Amino acid sequence: MKTLPISLSTITFTLISLCGISQSTLSCADFSITSVAPDESNPDFTLISIQMLGSTSDFINYPYVTSVSDCDGNTIASGSMFFFGQMGQTTQAYPVSAFGNDVCFPITAEFFFGNVDFENDTCLLTFDGSGLFINTKMQHTLSVFPNPASGEIQMNVAPEMIGTEYSLFDSMGRMVLSGVITTPLQRIDLGAIPKGVYVMRVANQEIKILSTQ
Repeated sequence: MKTLPISLSTITFTLISLCGISQSTLSCADFSITSVAPDESNPDFTLISIQMLGSTSDFINYPYVTSVSDCDGNTIASGSMFFFGQMGQTTQAYPVSAFGNDVCFPITAEFFFGNVDFENDTCLLTFDGSGLFINTKMQHTLSVFPNPASGEIQMNVAPEMIGTEYSLFDSMGRMVLSGVITTPLQRIDLGAIPKGVYVMRVANQEIKILSTQ
């Protein structure tokens, strides 16, 4: 009698098909961080709760937070594959390594997941730390929203940064956009740049930005 090889991905796809689960037109805008808190059962971990919108029939495969960076762009935590998946209209707490005692906000979590066709996607999700348990440094003087962004971002800076140049770099380190800050709430048009991960640099500060258009 012949034995047919069956992979885990085959079993997963079969179960998804039988249950009628699918992934529609999900985008990074369908995911958001709702809270960050220590894992009470294990002090070596921090839990990042991520809400997934979409419908109850939407499903993502093997999602996890790969890394977390602070407002300075420094990596402060990392994670690994932990869950089989997440369904739409749910919130799930993803474990990453424990944060230090001093964290500057906003933080950015790199969220990795696969769709039902086993194609991978990554979203950069930000969290401002409002009401968080961790002793934080003074709020950073530079923040960008929305992030992920589509079409336009607003850059919030301290008044003393007015007149400072800003630059946007792509993943290859090439500058794709630059200008001068003229107001504490600077609007920047991203309409001319393609979808991808970018770094906004102002003086000695950097923030990762995900363009989803």
